[in-house]
Amino acid sequence: VEQPTLRIVNQGGVTLFQQVMGDQDIPVKFTVQSGIYSLLKERNSTQLVVIVPVARGYSLNIYDYRQGQIKNIFSSVRSTLQYSIRDLDGDGNLEIFAQIYGDIPEVYSYFEEGGDYVDSSGSFPDAFKPFIQGNLEVIRKLAPRKAYSTIYSLREQLERIYRIQKNFTAANEETKRLSELKNFSPNGNDGGQPNLGSKVRVLPTPAKNP
Repeated sequence: VEQPTLRIVNQGGVTLFQQVMGDQDIPVKFTVQSGIYSLLKERNSTQLVVIVPVARGYSLNIYDYRQGQIKNIFSSVRSTLQYSIRDLDGDGNLEIFAQIYGDIPEVYSYFEEGGDYVDSSGSFPDAFKPFIQGNLEVIRKLAPRKAYSTIYSLREQLERIYRIQKNFTAANEETKRLSELKNFSPNGNDGGQPNLGSKVRVLPTPAKNP
């Protein structure tokens, strides 16, 4: 997928970021979501975070503007629907919490050595707690209606999050439930419906090494 680039234009003394896709300039205000931030605590620069439409969905891009130069420091061609800016570890640098269509969220943080943003979801396990609760609530509501394909997808997401959190007990429980769902047959050859109502035990996140 061809990535859009950005140009900085000056209109009436006001500096604006604009997308450039082919020969067409699209003002940032017409993109899915965008914002100009100071993401990095000890860096004299400004960052533009923007979600732009691409051929197969949406792409999240981060651009760094410093001393008149603009540099792309992150591009993701995932179907990113929305992002939020948070300081998840209290270091003064802001992380990008991205919601992905049909998938689990991802967390991107600044990597000093590479000078760019990277996927660091595993370093922020607590950021996924609201997503876990949301999935569990949807599963409980869907279970009486036997929407097994949707429940299977949601439980698969839970399993992956628990592994990101290094919560392997809960991950193994979800793996077992996925197996029960996978073996379910609507024709009655499954030996009984899978157990969808049992609770998932959430263990405390291990403390980080100092």
